[in-house]
Amino acid sequence: AASMGVLHFQPSARLQQFLGRELIADPNLAIAEFIKNGYDAGATEVYVDFRVADLRPSDQVIRISDNGTGMDLEDFRGNWMRPGFSYKVNAVPTRDARPQADTPVARRDVRVPIGEKGIGRLAAGRLGERLHVFTRQNPRDTWLHVVFDWRAFRNMELPMSKVAIRYDFDTDPEDARFDSGTIVQIEDLTLNWSGRVPGRKSAGRSDSRVGR
Repeated sequence: AASMGVLHFQPSARLQQFLGRELIADPNLAIAEFIKNGYDAGATEVYVDFRVADLRPSDQVIRISDNGTGMDLEDFRGNWMRPGFSYKVNAVPTRDARPQADTPVARRDVRVPIGEKGIGRLAAGRLGERLHVFTRQNPRDTWLHVVFDWRAFRNMELPMSKVAIRYDFDTDPEDARFDSGTIVQIEDLTLNWSGRVPGRKSAGRSDSRVGR
């Protein structure tokens, strides 16, 4: 009789590019996913700031800031670094239940989760080459700063788990809108957000990507 064994998937680092580009093809939806993350984290305000003007795409910046619960390193490692996993999956909103969000401890009202279990953070790679995340739960805490360089994921010979993602507690965000929560900053953009969107003009609709 043939012997039996088990096999395990070992995703290539390049899978990130396929997932980010194919699952969320519309760049506007990729930004919307970060807004959903803020909502799921109990945010009452979310700002999307575009630094585009007449800059080249490589100099343009998109920043999404929320005043949600924020994360410490343990939360970030256990949730953000595990695409497909979400604390909010088991959150069943009821009047008597303790609020649950996309972090273990929520401080806001009970909400029905609307995020897509980590797909948005992978899609950030189609928006820009670098992703900076600043997050903290309390104004007295230091900011956790995590940097994703999506170019490191182009090597199909490298397992995804072997791509080093750097973090520090020494970098503060510039001109933060809130003193706690999460800031997602996307740099070296792949699209020209100040340019005109290809296709026929539509009455009452902006021609520029940032206008859309």
